[in-house]
Amino acid sequence: MKHNKAILLTLVVMLIYCGAAFAQQLSVDGDIDTLSLSLTPFPTASQPAPSSTDGEAKIYYDTDDNQLYISENSSWGSIAVPKNVATIIVAASDSLTPSKADAVYQCDGIADQDTINDAITACAAIGGGAVYLLEGTYNISASINITSDNISLIGAGAGTVLQVATDATNVDVINAAGVSRILISQLMIDGNNNTGSNNVGIYFANVNNSKIDSLWLTAIKSMGGMSPEGVIYFNNTSVNNIISCNYIYSNDTSSSYAIRLGEDSINNIISENYIKGNRVGISLDSSGNIISNNNVENNALVGFYLNGAVNNTIVANIIRNNDTNGIWLLLSSVENNISNNVIKNNSMSGIVLFSSCDRNIISGNSIYANTQHGIALSGSSNNIISGNIIKDNDFANSAAYDGISIQNSSDYNLVSSNRLMDNDNYQINIESGAFNYLVGNHTYGTDYEGEIKDSGTNTKYTGKEKITLEPVTIDLALSTDMIDPSFGDDAESTAYPGYYHKGAPSSHIILNNTSGGNLSDVAMENGKAAGDLLILEGGSADTVEILDSASNVNLSSANCTIGLYDTLELIWNGIEWLEISRMDYP
Repeated sequence: MKHNKAILLTLVVMLIYCGAAFAQQLSVDGDIDTLSLSLTPFPTASQPAPSSTDGEAKIYYDTDDNQLYISENSSWGSIAVPKNVATIIVAASDSLTPSKADAVYQCDGIADQDTINDAITACAAIGGGAVYLLEGTYNISASINITSDNISLIGAGAGTVLQVATDATNVDVINAAGVSRILISQLMIDGNNNTGSNNVGIYFANVNNSKIDSLWLTAIKSMGGMSPEGVIYFNNTSVNNIISCNYIYSNDTSSSYAIRLGEDSINNIISENYIKGNRVGISLDSSGNIISNNNVENNALVGFYLNGAVNNTIVANIIRNNDTNGIWLLLSSVENNISNNVIKNNSMSGIVLFSSCDRNIISGNSIYANTQHGIALSGSSNNIISGNIIKDNDFANSAAYDGISIQNSSDYNLVSSNRLMDNDNYQINIESGAFNYLVGNHTYGTDYEGEIKDSGTNTKYTGKEKITLEPVTIDLALSTDMIDPSFGDDAESTAYPGYYHKGAPSSHIILNNTSGGNLSDVAMENGKAAGDLLILEGGSADTVEILDSASNVNLSSANCTIGLYDTLELIWNGIEWLEISRMDYP
């Protein structure tokens, strides 16, 4: 390398660390060693000629764009002087090297938010920038306020601690209002062992396009009751923000919601957070948000709480060991998508939809070992429950809770293609509701009371391409015994030996006469929905006579006597069973 290129290196070092004064012309021919160098500045219009082809380098400073240029050939190239990440550095009273910060930004351990606010104000005055908080503990007795766009508040990791002053009340540790493009990252907010009350870790009001990332938030006591606040709380149309990779833990279990998105806070993303030991994990009163890949556990009330929430996506979360329900929707939370979550070991039910929570999709979840129901619908209609694995719920074996429970006039729900195993009461229990549609559910196991209990009205059991009718056997000992297609016996499944029907509705019933003689005038229960098909087959040498004169049976001719292997095919028209065909076995 030629020695005049060493001049360039010295010059660049001098510019970055010492500043540059451009006052005189300098021409160098040969070697030179120097610690400083001054150049004559030129405007762009007076730009000198670039280097010739002899390889000798030239440098000059352009006053129009405040750039330094170098040329080693026939053109000029800019030398961009690097900028530090932090616009302003703030030191705590116990930072290891507080001298890294200007004296005016060195905190004294008393009301340190004032110093931090001064730094934010200084950044705002130049259009935004980064305030870097050195490691140490900052005493916070009032809010750190962000009221300008383009502000970043960045710490040195968990060693940068914003600690709420003892017994402080109504403190938003960080309060941002009416701003955009805010970043809060790499620091801890410590509520000081849950002292004081009504405090919030981070409060966003009308904040857009911002990010809360890589924080630790703990020991914060928020406002509870009917107007709860969050450790992280969005309100007043906070839109298009990201809350990610935070650890929100051990906050006050009587009041603190780890993350709460209030009304009109829409299109936000909450992802990859670890949320443990709060009152509520994630609370939504809003719409259009995506909540994914979070671990929500051991919260004192509920994992997810949706109140009037609309069109949110809750996907791929782990929700476990919460003291009531895993996910709780209530009061007109509609059109939400709850998919591919693991929901287990919660002290009440896995998922609950309560009071007009309609048109939601619950699909692809693994829901198991919850103390009560796997999924419970109460007063909620037109939902889709599909493709879930639901097993071992009613974990205490109380025989009081089901895999899927449909109750309190929950109508027109589609329950399809779920795998249900060993939910201690019924795998599916329709306590009340009309026009629910059950198709293609796989129920199996040994530790449960029954497969399906249907006390609803007009329940439909239909397949799209094919219906396979697996027979069940019922015992008839008396003429007064009723044939009930909606509730079979405990017969072993022929398709899955070792597993039992235990009361599943059936369209193919084998009549086993155990009376020791022929039975006459046997009556039938009503069908469930118009269009129900039923095949009755004789299962014993002693016959069973179906009563034609009953008000709900209309046979083509006289009473039908069914012996061994004889069949009678019927269809329910909504009022009575109509004969389709009968066949006497040869």
